[in-house]
Amino acid sequence: MANCNPQDLLIPTRTILQSINQDLNKYNQLDKDQATIYYTIVNTTIYLSNITRPDIAYIIRQLARIIAKPNTCHLSITKGLLQYLKGTTTAKITY
Repeated sequence: MANCNPQDLLIPTRTILQSINQDLNKYNQLDKDQATIYYTIVNTTIYLSNITRPDIAYIIRQLARIIAKPNTCHLSITKGLLQYLKGTTTAKITY
């Protein structure tokens, strides 16, 4: 992720992410290694959203709801979140 291009958040506010139904095989379930990457990203960014980054709180809450059955679509959203964080490293709150 060090060489990635920064981007805006992928989902707008009020978007609700859901697990894909078992009957619909549109998105692939993650294998064990990819699921571990997903869990790590979500858990780390939960800490960030609670302490220093309230701008990502909504998307983190949506991603945390899917932590039991993530798929490839959810993993791409978490990677997009990391790209957003990379692009906003200089943003700060001033009083």
